Amino acid sequence: MASLFLARALVRQHERAVRTALGASLRHVIRAQFAESLLVCLAGLAAAVALNFAALPILPQVLPELNEVGESLLRPSGMLVAFGIACTLAVAGALALMPILLRRQVSVTSGLTSAGRGISVRARGREILAAVQLALILVLLALGSLVGRSFMQALRSDPGFNPAGVITFRASLPADQKARVAEAFEAARIVASVPGTRRVAFSFESPLGGGFAAKHTSRAHLDTTDPMIPMRLASSGYLETLGARLLRGRSLTEEEVRLERSVAVLNESAARALFGQEDPVGRVVRTGFGNSVLTIVGLVRDMRTAGLDRPADPAIYYPYLPYFGSGVVFVVRTTEPLDLFIPAVTRRLSAWNASVVVRSGRSLEAGLRATIRPRLRAGYLLGAFALLGLLIGTVGLYGTLSADVSRHSRDLGIRLALGASAASILHEVVGRGARLVAVGVVLGTAGSAGAATSIRGHLFGIAPWDGASFVTAVTLMVVAAMIAILLPALRAARIDPAVTLRQG
Repeated sequence: MASLFLARALVRQHERAVRTALGASLRHVIRAQFAESLLVCLAGLAAAVALNFAALPILPQVLPELNEVGESLLRPSGMLVAFGIACTLAVAGALALMPILLRRQVSVTSGLTSAGRGISVRARGREILAAVQLALILVLLALGSLVGRSFMQALRSDPGFNPAGVITFRASLPADQKARVAEAFEAARIVASVPGTRRVAFSFESPLGGGFAAKHTSRAHLDTTDPMIPMRLASSGYLETLGARLLRGRSLTEEEVRLERSVAVLNESAARALFGQEDPVGRVVRTGFGNSVLTIVGLVRDMRTAGLDRPADPAIYYPYLPYFGSGVVFVVRTTEPLDLFIPAVTRRLSAWNASVVVRSGRSLEAGLRATIRPRLRAGYLLGAFALLGLLIGTVGLYGTLSADVSRHSRDLGIRLALGASAASILHEVVGRGARLVAVGVVLGTAGSAGAATSIRGHLFGIAPWDGASFVTAVTLMVVAAMIAILLPALRAARIDPAVTLRQG
């Protein structure tokens, strides 16, 4: 806004000098400038409010998690509108002060005689403003590109298992602890009879949920320095149903689960924490959970169940224990979609036992992708601000060069009349704009490097100085800026000397 209004004020410098010479006071000039800028700012505020209402039905579809905050928070409140009005008045007031700044540097006589011609210190200041604006836009574009590429890297990353086609749901089983394991296996047999089911297993918690942890050690006694390792209580076939990759040994058997044998399977992170680089299969581990000793029967690859953009936590897989409530989470690999499978399995289990309640049906693949939804939200916001900034910046650059072409139209007309080619005029204007873009790229690249380093901890799979992200940001900004430069340059090359000289 400042760049555009400053360019407009400089173009109208001669007009303002005439009005001042005819008796217009500085207060009158400021009032007129304030009215003009206020109208533009109010039009922008009205457009923003209208765009907000137009986006209300679309945003929850693009970002479904917005539904969780409630419709009232998605609508503009009176406080938000008041803030917008306050910003509008502040911007309009700041823009209205430009005549004061210009009047201090330009006398009425010089304004009348120069008619706004010549390159002044103010023009250089306006160029610096445009270059800084381009640099800030490049920072936004670079950060948006980094966050977007980080999201795509997380989305395409290997979680260590195969979540496609896996559905999880929770079912209540009889409260009798002695019968619960047998009832869980019977329920799993019934679930396996549902058409499309390939594998069934059960556990205490969802594969994506957080469990409880206990101290574990490979030594004879536990102490305070031993690591806390999350425990997963699971049935036989649990790892196979998830599509986990068994590296050594074997997984839990049905007999071990039914008889509550003291065996366990470690993942890679837990094995490193307890045994370093040694093979854990066949070794024993003492656990603070019941102060028991476990024999390690298998080693499974790390699974990043806490999030696609997070490293895998250590985990130890125990035989399912019926000591923690009556709810059991079933993990099913099926070819049926969620909306068909859950009603079918509910009917089968209800027919078997009317007291069984099925709830929390969920696609494991969708749940895993939801863990990186904050990255998607951040990418949307940064991308939107970056593109909006790019639009504003290119319009500002266009306004800067267009105003200069208008101010120097008489000089350009004289040069064309004296034999200068249109190509030379075009080259001059484009060269001037290209210098602004080059300065903006240099400043923006330096700023982007610092900003990217500050968000290092929020990136996944890429370095803060990611070449592809920066090349994308620079290319996008340069292309948009060159379009903004070419328009006034072409207009300058098409100036009619005869018309310009008559007007001058």
